[in-house]
Formats: sequence, structure tokens, C-alpha cells
Amino acid sequence: MLLKTSTPPFIISSIWTKRGINNADTNEPIIRNTYDIEVTSDVIKRCSLKNAIEKINSISKFEENGKYGLIYKADDEIVLRPIYDDIKPFSEGLAAIQLNTKWGFVNKLGEIIVSPQYLHVENFAYGYAKVQKGAKDGFIDKTGEIVIPIRYDFVSSFDENELALVKKDGKYGYINRWGREIIPL
Repeated sequence: MLLKTSTPPFIISSIWTKRGINNADTNEPIIRNTYDIEVTSDVIKRCSLKNAIEKINSISKFEENGKYGLIYKADDEIVLRPIYDDIKPFSEGLAAIQLNTKWGFVNKLGEIIVSPQYLHVENFAYGYAKVQKGAKDGFIDKTGEIVIPIRYDFVSSFDENELALVKKDGKYGYINRWGREIIPL
């Protein structure tokens, strides 16, 4: 079966090569060279896309000697060595990892995107994750950049209206994803 496309159907920012599927920005492999992919101009001749998706979606947390890691269940390939105290479920492509009481985030290739440095984190929602340093809360994006300063006594996750409840100095208000106070404190 031939599939004509100028971009892959499930990873928009990628390039397809004979080595696998690579990130267009970094040229790092998204799906390693274990799949039969051949590209001639914009026609993909052979691609085990179903197997590639099944492998990525088969990622699972496993425990060994009281520590946790990640494994592709499809072929038992270890993605992340079991050295972590806890691993939360994936959300928006990233999973929170805990190492020595500090939290960070990892992607489905086992790459550390945000090194463990936060006292508490929540799953990503609408592109942002709540993080806590000391007694203050803020938000990071999927690259680990602080997008809402860590200065609030409390923040909720963003809701479907892209608003988050915040508390500072005993006063409550709402901020949007850009940190602008919609309902002032």
C-alpha cells in the first residue's frame, strides 16, 4: 500500500529517513532504525507505521529492586533504567520522574527533558505543568522553561478555559497561560 504525504500522519515536526523517523529540528531519532521505512520524494513505499505506533504506545512503568524504569512492552526494550523512586503516567508525551525526592520529566524515548529539581509536579495540561520549588508554585512548558514565575503560594492546573486559580499573600485570583491576571489578586 502506498501512502502519499508530505508530512507524516502522526508526527508533524518529523522527517522520515531510511534510519527511522527523526525530529526535524534536532535530527534525533523519534523511532529508531528498527522499522522498514523508505522514502522516495513524498511517497512512502514501505512503512510499518502500525508497529511503530504500537511500540511507542506500549511504553510502561516497571519495578526492579524497589526502583522504577520504563520499558517498551512490545519488544521488552528498556527505555529508562530502573533508578527512579516513582514515575507518573505520561501526559502530553511526558512523564514525571522522581529521583531522591526531586521531580523532573522524561519523554517516550527515555530522554530527560526536565532534570529532577522540583519538590512537586503535576501532569502537563494544555502544554504547561505545575511545579513547586520551596513553598512557591509556578508553571513550566514542555521544554522545561519557566513560563509562569514560581512565586505563588498555590496554583491550580489550567482548565479548559486556559485559566488557573492562584493564591498569593492570602489573596486569590485567576491567571491565563501567559501569566496575565484575569481576576486580580
